[in-house]
Amino acid sequence: MTTKEKIKAFIRHNYGVDDLPLSKITYAFAEDMHDYLTLEIGIESNTAMKYIKNTKHVIKTAVERGWLLTNPISGFKCSYIDPDRDILDELQLMWFSVRFKRKEASDKCCPHYGKALHN
Repeated sequence: MTTKEKIKAFIRHNYGVDDLPLSKITYAFAEDMHDYLTLEIGIESNTAMKYIKNTKHVIKTAVERGWLLTNPISGFKCSYIDPDRDILDELQLMWFSVRFKRKEASDKCCPHYGKALHN
């Protein structure tokens, strides 16, 4: 889903309408959107923060175009949690390499079949 789709779903869920005037957006919008994305939709906090960061950019653009006087969520801090990732060992790297080469070959041979097979 795109950020636009996430915002629309959040507005429908939280406000019960299909659209919300920019003037109705407050700081709580960002907090509530984060809660909606993490608690209702079940996505991870880092992903939710990325959607909110994109939303902040859209509202910033609205301010730059004169549609709003200020960005009500500009002070919302998008914090990210550094995920603990394991380093792949040689066997895992070889497995991914073989899988990628097979996918690449099937995509060249039969683009539609290869995508369906490997997705």
